[in-house]
Amino acid sequence: MSLQVLNLLVNALTHDEANVRTAACICLKTVSRSIKNLSAGYFMNERIVIPLVRLLSDLCTSVQVAALGAISNIVVDFTPNKSTIIQCGGIKELVHLTKSMDSSLRLNAVWSLRNMIFLADKMCKEAIFMELTASSVATLICDPEPSCRIL
Repeated sequence: MSLQVLNLLVNALTHDEANVRTAACICLKTVSRSIKNLSAGYFMNERIVIPLVRLLSDLCTSVQVAALGAISNIVVDFTPNKSTIIQCGGIKELVHLTKSMDSSLRLNAVWSLRNMIFLADKMCKEAIFMELTASSVATLICDPEPSCRIL
């Protein structure tokens, strides 16, 4: 993947139009499926992670869902360093979205957390479990939406 394409996607994440932000997230999700791109470390940096985490609070649900899809792929990163997403408040936002009234937000937030734990170091796991309390895990296990009961 070229740096020019990556720069265009980063700029599109902060575009005024929700459809452009959504499309940028979907594109990031797609290109982050490549192990070659993940291993190259293109995605776990502040230029991409911080705007994606900010989009988790977007007023448009479709932008939030698309951002969760991109984050879910990016946090599978095969390098153990996931501190960028922790430092910019990503875990707190993901846990917050597991409590959303929208089932697609809950489902995608849970998948992002599950992928975040994949090959994570002790610091990352501790950060997740500091935010994800026992009562919130119990709520997720008993989610009224069957597709969200994935824990």
